[in-house]
Formats: sequence, C-alpha cells, structure tokens
Amino acid sequence: MKTKLISVLLVICVLCSSLGVMAFAKDGAITDNVITKDDAYKIALLFVADTIKSDSTSKWTKDTKLKSVDETVDIDGSVNSYCFNLEQNELPNGYLVVSANSDLGIILEQSDEGEPLYKKADIDYDKVVYTSPLEYHVTKGKDTYEFQPNKKLAKVNKKDLKDNFNHKRSDKAHNKDTVQSIKTSFVENARDLWMESTYKGQVDGYAVDSDVYSYVNDRYGKGWTLKTSKTVSSAGSALLMNNFRPGVGCCTITALTYVFDYHRRNSSKSKIPSDINTLFSDIENIAVNYGYDKKTGGTNPLDIDNIVKDVWKKYGYTGSGSSLYVFTRGNFTYEIDKNRPALLNISFGYYGNHTVSMVGYRRYTKKNILGGESEILFLKVYDNWTTDTRYIDYDAITNPLSGDFSTLSLSRIYP
Repeated sequence: MKTKLISVLLVICVLCSSLGVMAFAKDGAITDNVITKDDAYKIALLFVADTIKSDSTSKWTKDTKLKSVDETVDIDGSVNSYCFNLEQNELPNGYLVVSANSDLGIILEQSDEGEPLYKKADIDYDKVVYTSPLEYHVTKGKDTYEFQPNKKLAKVNKKDLKDNFNHKRSDKAHNKDTVQSIKTSFVENARDLWMESTYKGQVDGYAVDSDVYSYVNDRYGKGWTLKTSKTVSSAGSALLMNNFRPGVGCCTITALTYVFDYHRRNSSKSKIPSDINTLFSDIENIAVNYGYDKKTGGTNPLDIDNIVKDVWKKYGYTGSGSSLYVFTRGNFTYEIDKNRPALLNISFGYYGNHTVSMVGYRRYTKKNILGGESEILFLKVYDNWTTDTRYIDYDAITNPLSGDFSTLSLSRIYP
C-alpha cells in the first residue's frame, strides 16, 4: 500500500494553534453563528487530520474512525455541543467535542484515548447537560444527576445548575470566520484533507473496481468473508452520458433513463419507449421544467422526485419517487433486495456533483474482538462514465474521518 501525506490547510493550522481546549460564551441565539452537525463533522475531521500530521505521539492514526456522535445540551435544553466518539480497531480511540455555536468557541475538549466522562455514568440516561469543560450532568426522566469521576451519581436540583463557561469571549468574530473558512475549504479540497492512500482495487477515494476483495483485505485487513452479493435481476448494460450529450452534465438524466428502461424490461411497463434515445429525450424535456439546461446540464437532486413523478405520469403510470437525505445502510440494500435500482447523488470526491445508478451491493463480515460481527458494505453502481463495474465503499463515503467522506442522498423510484 502506498501512502502519501497531504499538507493540511493553513486555516486548521491556525485553528489548532490558537484554540486548544476552548470555552463557551452565550449572548443569546445568534443564528449566523450556529455550527450544524454537518459542519462540526468537517471541523472534527480537519482537527484529527492535523493532529495525525503534526503530532507523532498522538494515538490517532489514519485508521481512526468515527463510532458515533452525541449531542449535549445547556441548562435550558438547547444543543450546545457535538461529541465525536472515535475508535480504532473497534476499541475506543478518544473523542473530540465541537461547539454548536461559534460564539461559544470551537474545540471544547479533546482526547486521543478513552471516552468522554459521561460515558461512565451507571444509568441509562436520556440527555447529557454540559455546563463546562469536563463538567457533565445527566438526566433520566424528570431527574438530574451530577456526574463526578469515581463517584456515584448524586441527584441534584436542575434549577441549581449553572453555566460555567466563559461568557466574555473576545474572539467571536474570529471564530465565526474560522468556521466559514473551514466549510469553504473542506468542499474545495475534500480529497486533500486526510492521508491519501492507494489500495488494491481502488479507483480513487471511495470508488472501487471489480476487485473488491483485494481492496477489502488491503484497506480493512484480513479475515473478511463475503456474506451477500446481489445485483438487481436482468440489470442490463450501463448507459454512458457521452452517448447522449457529450461534454454535458446529464448524469441524472442518464441514470433516470437507465432506471426507467430497467422497469420497462422488468416491471411490465410496456408504455415506456423501448428506444433509449427517445426515453432520454422525454426525461430531459421534463427535467427542463425544473431548471435543467440541455446545453450545460445539471439537475438539482431536490427536483428528482418531481421529475420521476412526471415521467411516470407521461407514460400513464402511477409510479412515484422518494429521496432520502438521512439514512442507514439498510435503506440501500432494501431497494436492491426489492429489485429496484436507485440513484445516488454525491456531493464531492471522485463522484463529486455527480449522480450514479445503484444496481447491487456486496456485504463482507468478520468476527470482532467483542464476539460480535462487523460489516462493511459496497454499493454496485453504473457511473455513467464507463461500462466497467464500479463499487462505492459505503463505510468510507459515510465516515467523516475516513478521508473519503462525502454527503449523498438516495433517490428511490417506485413502479
């Protein structure tokens, strides 16, 4: 495996050197300064990436992965931070607490080992009330408990809790600008944020060729077994954008053409034109009503559901479309299990600003050290660029700390 260290953005170098462990300020709800969970992902990714590059003693490595994200709340119940719980080889690998508002600081706590203190609470709590770095309370129903390391939980009156963060910050404008710079730089340089690696079978980033097993062994280690391999029935051949409109961004129209032709062949939808160019033209003309330009291309993923509905209507069917922006891996495999190819709309990386057709999946599993079963998933796609088989590494594309992260949505087409 060849590994290449990519220089980290200057903004994060400034960020890491000036932030350290930061505290809150609270001057009311200033919506301009809210840090969303998605933006907090980017901040966490950059912070960990810079630490790996600059601190040889850190226990974070390129194998560090995101396990989960917890939200904490202030004494009024509003979200005030996101805690990114990290793992490596399925063991805790520290955590990073990112503020939910740039007025309150940015990085609030960090550790490259263990778990945040509240994870040690000995009750099944509902919420974590965060009142200062390393000061946590937990709630269960109407009760609130004070958490202190190595002590039993003590019930307290929630009205007695105090916000002990610093409310007199002088760097609010700087923090806001820093967050905005990170958001912009992350999108523009998404493939240069981490440690860029080349694995056997890897096309680029999360894109993998037909040699998935070699890729699995190289990136994720030995011991994986192919659990499931499925492709939609009578998948047919991939369609290529350049066969319709060379040099035009018609990926969504091409992907929809493939899916509707699939249903013509497999779902008894005989009113759909069998001539593939006629079908493409019909879908394209409908897309024009939603802002598509035949000369430049480009389809807003938010319009796909309406385009799908209008295509079904044009051919006299009552089919529909539905898109998911928050999902689990089961949402993807379910469509294939039902023999319904779907569309993946991908924001950045190898398939940045691109739509592909999902036609199958592979699941690999192996026993983990806790006695359970770990799983990695690969989505088989027709990418509209080549007739070669391509797969998307689901775990890489959805893990903000993989180095190959992207936001994406799933557009489903129901005949």
